[in-house]
Amino acid sequence: PPLAHLIPLEPAGRVFVGMMMGGIILGTVVLHRVINGRIGLWPLAALLFVYDDPLWRGMLNFLFSFGAALLAFAGWLATRHWRIGARLLAFTPIAALLLVFHLFGLGIYALLVGGYELGQLMSSRPLSLKKAAITFSFALQFVPSAILYLGSAENLGSRTAFGTLSRKLFVWSSAGDFNGYPTALDKIILAFSATFLIAALASRTDRKSTRLNSSHLTISY
Repeated sequence: PPLAHLIPLEPAGRVFVGMMMGGIILGTVVLHRVINGRIGLWPLAALLFVYDDPLWRGMLNFLFSFGAALLAFAGWLATRHWRIGARLLAFTPIAALLLVFHLFGLGIYALLVGGYELGQLMSSRPLSLKKAAITFSFALQFVPSAILYLGSAENLGSRTAFGTLSRKLFVWSSAGDFNGYPTALDKIILAFSATFLIAALASRTDRKSTRLNSSHLTISY
């Protein structure tokens, strides 16, 4: 209410929607920059999915937390050279803030961090208890969030339901079909997405083959 004296409710809502859409694009661009070390054009493909079924239905908090989760994960990757304690100190309040934004935002961030760290652990050779302990210690950043969640769980009710597999596959396409029969534009976006995934997988395979061939030539030499 005090902020309403600075900006009326309707313009404030528009600003929040703009921040939400910009956060998703910015999170995609920054994450691409951290992973690849450069800014490319592929992240702009996220513009095709900014106006989607969740936005159409008004799930603004969820979408805002999704962009925040991407930025948080990009920050997590960018601080790989930090000491463990410093990273946990920095990202524990961020994880708790994501919970305040939306539970799914925290879940997406936890899934990204967990998947990445487990992937790094499984690809490291040789495996050791020390490496495993360091990897699983990163989960400590979610302890305060878990406490906050459990403290409020009694007020959340029991409305969560898990649908059938066919329903999940249908909802998966909601980024383009708005929970209805897909239009021509939806089909074009789907074709573009499928082409992008195939090209991305092929490019990754080519890079792996190049590295393997380079290693073989080095050993032969």
